Amino acid sequence: MVVSVTRGDTLYAEQADLLLKPASTMKLMTTAVALEAFGPDHTFETAVLRDHPVTGGLLNGNLYLRGGGDPTLSLRFWQGESPMDALARQIAGAGIHKVHGDIVADESAFDSQHIPFGWKSSYLMSSYAAPVSALSLNENLVWIVARPENGKAVVELDPPSTAIPVNSTVHLVPGSGGRISAHRAGNGIVVSGSIGSSSAPRRYSIVVEDPSTFAAGALDASLRKAGVEVDGTIRMGVTPTGASSVAEVRSLLTVGQPTTNAAVPALELHIAFLRDLITGSGVSLVEIPPMPHGYQFLACLTHDVDHPSIRQHKCDRTVFGFLYRAVFGSAGRLFRGQMTVQD
Repeated sequence: MVVSVTRGDTLYAEQADLLLKPASTMKLMTTAVALEAFGPDHTFETAVLRDHPVTGGLLNGNLYLRGGGDPTLSLRFWQGESPMDALARQIAGAGIHKVHGDIVADESAFDSQHIPFGWKSSYLMSSYAAPVSALSLNENLVWIVARPENGKAVVELDPPSTAIPVNSTVHLVPGSGGRISAHRAGNGIVVSGSIGSSSAPRRYSIVVEDPSTFAAGALDASLRKAGVEVDGTIRMGVTPTGASSVAEVRSLLTVGQPTTNAAVPALELHIAFLRDLITGSGVSLVEIPPMPHGYQFLACLTHDVDHPSIRQHKCDRTVFGFLYRAVFGSAGRLFRGQMTVQD
């Protein structure tokens, strides 16, 4: 249905009373409402504040990580420095070298319902149905990275977060293969399997159950890397009135990327994400020149490694696996009338 904004009359209607699930078209309505409510120049702020003064590099109080609902506080939208590293750098630059207090995660900009009403429980282990929070980092997904290093298997989180302990029994085996499995256990992650001594790093994602604590733990990890010591704990809370600003990062509503990356073409950011995802999963990638002016690469090919018709096959993670889906999958959709061919 198309309705005139100025007159209110219906310009076009087709089965207007038929009830259908909006699915991903709901994103159009969400985006339109956000633009109408906030305007195209709105920025989402993620801020760090303190509740006591700093004396001689010591903050004898708490740091508050306050989320503003930024959906792009994510590694795939940030090129180079991660958002938590950027905040930690600002905190250290403000003269804070030690925090005698806690890191408090403040997600009070949204309500406390992380799982929207109506979501199927079977969705909740999938990346597209991660919990929702005003303080969300990396779209509430954490990557488990396994790699060989100095004769042993190393397993880390990306982004790192001290709020999620990792218990790894991954061992090193000869060759370039490997098979890793991971599952949540309490507030941590248990990782098992093997990684080849000559294997490239392998990456697997898992949904974060407690978004705000995960984000606060990531800030803690970045602070440690920046040389800032925190001797308290990570907990949830609300930033007190009168707290002083220490650091902030902002993202543009219309661009969907951090303001520091506003000059980077959005297409390039998305392709870079796909490139990292493919190579990080151990899949060979061929980049094809020539490239358009201003871009470092033209395109990359990927495939659905969870496709039920081939996911058990040995060729699953090969070029043949991609061609199988591209050719036979498209032919099947064409035969079933789910796809048309246009000149």
